[in-house]
Amino acid sequence: MTKFFDRLGISIYYILIFIIVCIGLFLRIRLYLHQLPVWHDEVALSLNIFERPIYKLFYTLHYSQAAPPLFLVAIKIITNIFGINILSLRFIPTLAGCSSLLLFIPVLQNTFKSKLPVIVALSLFAICGPLIYYSQEIKPYSSDVFFCILILFLINKINFNDKKNAIISSILCFIIPLCSFPSVFMMVAALGYKFLISEKKRKIKYSIYTGIPFCLSLFILWLINHGIHSYMTSFDDWDNGFLKFSFDSFIYIISNYIDYLGYYSVGTLLIFLVGIFICFFKKEETAVISVLCFIIVYFASVFHLYPFIGRASIFFAPIALLFIASIFENNFNEYKDKYLPKITMLLKYIIFLFLIVQSFNIVDSYNRVSDLDYKLQDGYKHERLEREKDIITILDNFKQGDEIVSTYELYIHILFYNIMNKYNYHIDLAFDCNKFDELKDMVSNENFNNFWIVETYNPRHDTSIDYEKEYETILNNAGVKYKKYENNATNIYYVENDNNK
Repeated sequence: MTKFFDRLGISIYYILIFIIVCIGLFLRIRLYLHQLPVWHDEVALSLNIFERPIYKLFYTLHYSQAAPPLFLVAIKIITNIFGINILSLRFIPTLAGCSSLLLFIPVLQNTFKSKLPVIVALSLFAICGPLIYYSQEIKPYSSDVFFCILILFLINKINFNDKKNAIISSILCFIIPLCSFPSVFMMVAALGYKFLISEKKRKIKYSIYTGIPFCLSLFILWLINHGIHSYMTSFDDWDNGFLKFSFDSFIYIISNYIDYLGYYSVGTLLIFLVGIFICFFKKEETAVISVLCFIIVYFASVFHLYPFIGRASIFFAPIALLFIASIFENNFNEYKDKYLPKITMLLKYIIFLFLIVQSFNIVDSYNRVSDLDYKLQDGYKHERLEREKDIITILDNFKQGDEIVSTYELYIHILFYNIMNKYNYHIDLAFDCNKFDELKDMVSNENFNNFWIVETYNPRHDTSIDYEKEYETILNNAGVKYKKYENNATNIYYVENDNNK
């Protein structure tokens, strides 16, 4: 099969690439234009962008968020130009997602000498569910993928004999960590490798042009408390992404990661592992740097510096696909006799048969993203839309001076739509809606301000409690006037104090 692809005419080969790219771009742009409703992390990050001038985006963020400052600056500039709306907020992530697909082509062509692995890796990248979904989310995950690929693309173009090239390299070494946190791992691998293979007389020049600006960028991130470790180790959600230094833990995390990308099977797992081995002994620069990056990311996870799980590790997807595609490289002769035993060569073909048998996983991955009502981070799309409608109902009936009794997460959503839809109310959160004693104290005060009770499903709340019954019992016992809004996603009550009229 590999020989068949290698014998393809140039025109047919590029027609295949064109078709794959068109499919990938279509899926990304289609999802972007569909304007999926936002979820909590998008809302929280957007509020930081709304509420701050550009220079304050370099400060520690509010609402338990962290993102590269230059990523935020880019979105801020777009919203200043085109206004505050979903499309402008998601433009930079979508641009990064589409650019990643295009930039991945020359990286693959530089890495592989034959055509089949290029087609395989590009196809898997184009229809990968998480890569498509996060290409339109107001988070830096798609830009993380882009900068990972960009580093692989640029690393072999560094030439310190050319002064202009050296200056541009220095600027990029300073800027890229400010655009993408996980790019630090790729840069350490790439710059470290280039330093090791460079001649002794050039090591000093290399350190000056790349090491100093890179370290300065890391120092700035540390100063403004935007560091990777401080954010990613502060939430229990990421604990499963921290490995133990054991073979079982290693296999477990790799299996989960391949499954997250949508390509899990026993065959794919074996291909991934053999692919690491192949790339390690491969003389091509991109392949070796990819293996070094994998080693660095692995130890970063072992030492609890960064979690290797889910969306936090999606930046690693291009490297994972390089490993998987490397098994289809036909130029094994250069290292077969030197490095790989014959049993390994046999294993490759057995694994290839496994992948053919398990190829339906690729179809499943496409099906997950072709249906735009698929399950999202915090529920299905229609559930998010219902919450959005409920919030708009509140804001349409809101009066200046009203207070909110709600979960903190839902309060953040209310602030977001207050700005997005230009209501421009000053909205205060009185207390969390599960604090019934505080609600009793509030309505017992003759001079309480009018307020809204807004309660939605929250997994942190005690599911054994009937919140609707509790609210109505407290309000009825206090004898206060209230109106209940019949909604699908939330319980909404507007409590009015007649003394305020």
